[in-house]
Amino acid sequence: MKQPEGSCFKHVAPIFTILWLWVLCITVTPAGSAVLYKSYLVKYDRGSDILCDPYVVQNNDWVYKIFRQKGELSAEDFREFINIFKRLNPHIHNIDQIRPRQNIIIPLKKIEPGTFPNQSSGVVSIPFVTISKLSELLGSHANTYKVQKGNTISELIADRFGSYGTKAYQEGIQLFKTINPQVGNINFIYVGQEIKLPDITLRNQAWYHSLFDKAGQIKRELTRTSLSTPDLTPAVTGSIEKSHVDPISETAAVLNGKLLNKGTYFFPSKGKEDFALDLSQFPVIELKDGSRIVFVNKTDASTADLSLLRSLWENVNIIEVEKDTPVDTILGAVFKDTTQENTQSKLSFSDNGMDVVVTAKWIKPGPPGEDGTSRQTCISLIKNTTQKTSDAIARYLDQHHIIIKDILENEAGAHASESSTASSTPFVLPDVVTLAPISRKAFVRDLIEAMGNQYTKDIAVTFPYAGIQVQAVSNLVSTSSGREFLVDFGDLYGDAIAEIEKTGLKVVQLKQNDGMHTMATRILDAIGDPYVSDPVFYAAKRPADFNTKIIVKGFLVTKAEGSKVLISAIPLHNRVLQFFNEDNIKVVLAGSIK
Repeated sequence: MKQPEGSCFKHVAPIFTILWLWVLCITVTPAGSAVLYKSYLVKYDRGSDILCDPYVVQNNDWVYKIFRQKGELSAEDFREFINIFKRLNPHIHNIDQIRPRQNIIIPLKKIEPGTFPNQSSGVVSIPFVTISKLSELLGSHANTYKVQKGNTISELIADRFGSYGTKAYQEGIQLFKTINPQVGNINFIYVGQEIKLPDITLRNQAWYHSLFDKAGQIKRELTRTSLSTPDLTPAVTGSIEKSHVDPISETAAVLNGKLLNKGTYFFPSKGKEDFALDLSQFPVIELKDGSRIVFVNKTDASTADLSLLRSLWENVNIIEVEKDTPVDTILGAVFKDTTQENTQSKLSFSDNGMDVVVTAKWIKPGPPGEDGTSRQTCISLIKNTTQKTSDAIARYLDQHHIIIKDILENEAGAHASESSTASSTPFVLPDVVTLAPISRKAFVRDLIEAMGNQYTKDIAVTFPYAGIQVQAVSNLVSTSSGREFLVDFGDLYGDAIAEIEKTGLKVVQLKQNDGMHTMATRILDAIGDPYVSDPVFYAAKRPADFNTKIIVKGFLVTKAEGSKVLISAIPLHNRVLQFFNEDNIKVVLAGSIK
């Protein structure tokens, strides 16, 4: 289905943005009213949670007609929106060719983790419309009809909603009863009687499904004459339970592959009987690079027939497994059979001067995407869930085309701990101080104060010199640990500094050509708290062998009471700031320290 000529998407205000703002502004629902909710999906895509609208394609829909009505993401960056749409809808091979009754997921808005309660369940509800009387709301989506000879309610509803006995038909009957309370018995109507028939377009309303309970009946609380004020806190309407997954299914998930474990795969042969592969007996994982992995039970006597696969499939690995073989054992076999040029154990990149090194047990490169970039899957084994990679860093790496997957070793069917699901951890605003080094003096003052010390400028200092009392002006620093020292920017001359220090007051002299790195070092030395230059951080609480290492240009200071302050000479990504915040590290962004 193609977009009609003359359509102009970019000038249309996205309906969902207006709705979103409306929802956020709601604080009170009038007494005697109720709220209809719409369910949305939360999907994960390359480091971000995406609020998505599940949508069923209707007749006369074309893809850009749908997109122009949906969400701020498509309005702000349509190219990115299309890329996300394609990744969330792998079953749509051509977005210009969608068909009625096809299920699609429309990305609406990027949201921070913890925006909604239990966001990690993957399904959330948002209050959509407030009603005072359900019959009036539904009546606005109905048409008046005069009963003709031979009419029955069941026939009229079936013509609009679907065959007798179907779910849609039952819903249509419920809607009819609500809209027509004067019809006491739907089996007794008379010619000429005026009734209202619900319009099928009701099913397209965002709040439609929230009308019905699990039994398919109109919810009782919506039909009561006196309704209590509901809580407008977004609620979870469903959950995705993490059930036990068999090791081969988990392996497919770890490798981002497609598992074929049902049905039969046929290989046509000239003049011979087709070779048939029973996928329930010999599961196959198809990887995105075109290669395949076939799993064979060691006790199966017919495995010799699978040797034919090597000639039928160019790039295939045949791996022998036993029942409930641990995922890490299977992965070891997979990567053992993979050529060295397709695997590596370390990745590194630099982000605004911050060096990142990812070391993993196995690293599997994916095929190049539309932009030519290959996404790398880094797989490591962990002994328990406390050793998993920080979610903030996993999301950060995902935005840099690196997918982290941590697997509990020696557990059959254990779930990988990875960055492919929405996080329930609320996004916390980091404890960050940003300095604006417009001058040497301003930088030193702001740095000292950001670390919790007191800076008093231009104080009078009196000291003995050549038998007389001399007065000078300098800057006094009083540290949180009780130390005091002066900071001089070249205002003290001759032997003044030496004479002042004889009184027991240390002087830190900062010269005109000192860079900010030198100034920070001298200040930190005078404060006296232990520190390290260009500190190294690890994204997981586990040995460094298979971990993510982050090297920040700057200083990590450990204060007397045990708190830590990171003075960063470079800008840091929001997710990296969140990582430090979760580790109770205060961050000072010090600008361009050289």
